[in-house]
This record gives sequence, structure tokens and C-alpha cells, in this order.
Amino acid sequence: MVNAISLFYQMGGYESSSDYEGRPTYIALESATGLYLPYGVSLFNRLCTGSIQVALTNGSTGDLINDRIVAELGLSFADAEYDKLHVDPDTGRQVNRHKESAYDLMLSLYGKKDKFGRLTFPVYIDYYQPYGDLGVADVTY
Repeated sequence: MVNAISLFYQMGGYESSSDYEGRPTYIALESATGLYLPYGVSLFNRLCTGSIQVALTNGSTGDLINDRIVAELGLSFADAEYDKLHVDPDTGRQVNRHKESAYDLMLSLYGKKDKFGRLTFPVYIDYYQPYGDLGVADVTY
């Protein structure tokens, strides 16, 4: 059955079998389900505030695309912790491919246009809005 847990291991190249314990590709199932995937759910829900909220039940959100996003976000945390970030040869910048993939999927599904026409996450939609209303002041004495 395909769910966020299976996607986490398939896409990340990690192993859950205790035969791999001690190797750099080993992540215990308890770590994936109790740490990295909940991080992914939390980040997903924060970025999509007001649009959609997901919960992980029995390793799935109930939607395969959302499972993929949660798995990618969880992998972004795991890769950062396990130092599996890639370096872009052109810029020399560290790249977290799972984070970029998750963000691209999230923006294509749940992104909204801000007042400048840029696609952004729902949590940032009001980021550039003024905090007050414009008013007219009477300055005559």
C-alpha cells in the first residue's frame, strides 16, 4: 500500500530494516513516523493555513498527492540531519531537492497569488498587506 511512510523510504533511499542499522541509509521506522513525517505534516499545515489542513492517520493523509508532499517535507528534514544535501555545481549552494520538490507541488496545488501576482503559500498571502487602513487626516487649524 502506497502511503506517506512507503513514499518516505522509496524517495529518500533510506532503509527501515534493522539489517541496515548503523549504515548511513538506515532510519528506524519509529524515527520516520514519530519525528520526520510529523515535521512534514506540521510544515504542510503551517504553509497552507486557511486552505487545507492534513493529519497523518495510519501513515496516510488520505490523499496520495498530500502523502507525497508530507513525505518530501519529512525527507527534507531527514536529509538535513543526515547531511545528504546536494551542492549545486554552478552556484556552490547546498540544495535540498526534497524541499524544493515539496514546495513546487504545494504551490501548484495550494498556492495563491499575492497582490503583486506572484504565486505564494497561503500563509504568506497577506504578508505584503498594510497593517492599517489609509485615512484622510484633517490638518486645518
